[in-house]
Amino acid sequence: MRALIRFRETPSKSVLDGDSAQVRAKATRRIEAVSPFFQWQKFAAFCNQRLLAYKPITAVALLAVCFCANAEQLKEYLWTNRVIVTFASEKSAPERLAAIKQIAEYPCEFRKRDLVHIDLIAGSNAYRALSQKFSITDTEFKLVLVGKDGKIKLNTNNPSMIELFTFIDSMPLRKREVSTERC
Repeated sequence: MRALIRFRETPSKSVLDGDSAQVRAKATRRIEAVSPFFQWQKFAAFCNQRLLAYKPITAVALLAVCFCANAEQLKEYLWTNRVIVTFASEKSAPERLAAIKQIAEYPCEFRKRDLVHIDLIAGSNAYRALSQKFSITDTEFKLVLVGKDGKIKLNTNNPSMIELFTFIDSMPLRKREVSTERC
């Protein structure tokens, strides 16, 4: 509305001299130049043309989010636990068995560090979702340590719990936890 009023207040001589079609065209151009509504329409049209090129990318991103829905199981541990995720190609993998044995040997150390173990075998839905998230292949054993903040802290083939405990104890958050522990 303000643009119309501004046009009426300051008409140019050239607008008043032309025939009615030219007058309307020039008046419309002046209104479009001043009015935010018309500028927004031009911007929206520009964006729609550009967004057509991104539709395939958007579809792929949506599929990735759907596949990672199983990875949401890690979110329940956010800021409460550190998570050890073991990926093995089969149940009888020697590295997997060694990791499980070491976890059973050090239950107190495991609890002190607020650790949770998720054991995944190739072929399950959870394995597929988390292996894609962490870029793990089906043929190798991997041990992934996810910190309380949800970020990957360690990705290794070596399931040594003593080294893992030492690594966790070197983290700043763990140092604060140790300073406030009683016992």
